[in-house]
Amino acid sequence: TALDLAHRRAEAMDRCAAHTPGGLLAVTGLGSEAIDRLCARTGLAIAIRNGPDSVVLGGPHAALDLAERALAAQSVRCTRLRVGVASHTPWMRDAAEDFLQTLSQVSFDKPHTTLFSNAADRIRDDAGARNALAAQIASTVRWDECMENIRARRVTCVLEIGPGQALARMWNERYPDVPARSCDEFRSAAGVAKWVAALR
Repeated sequence: TALDLAHRRAEAMDRCAAHTPGGLLAVTGLGSEAIDRLCARTGLAIAIRNGPDSVVLGGPHAALDLAERALAAQSVRCTRLRVGVASHTPWMRDAAEDFLQTLSQVSFDKPHTTLFSNAADRIRDDAGARNALAAQIASTVRWDECMENIRARRVTCVLEIGPGQALARMWNERYPDVPARSCDEFRSAAGVAKWVAALR
């Protein structure tokens, strides 16, 4: 069911992107006030907030082009990401509504552990899980706040589940006293379990 939902989510986003094509632009070294001014000028939205001077902006291609030129003129580092959707921005609202309809047909158990989402500070029940899973498609990923919330739980280690190691790397830069690794770094599930057990 989880894989089917992931597929349905991707389909909803693809349908939405076909009508509102866009993309993402990573920006480093620009303060929050300057980012807000850039968004107001170009019409872009903050898709991901990794830290005080590290964000990903999303929106239509023309707006991204305008932002790239403005940032280049200021010698600010930015990188156009190789994606064809303005994920985690208001341009994905139709996809979020579409996916919520899909989720309404799926039964959820009440969470047995603390869950955080970029669309909700904490997920407490099945309705909250549905709403958060749908809303996060069109909501800013507040990764900086998610890290703060996880840290506040006094965890002994952090495990990134999914492709790549970007999130674990960001965690280690911010909280070097609490080790983080990605599943991609291990050869087997047993290796993951052994690492986690050694740090408990």
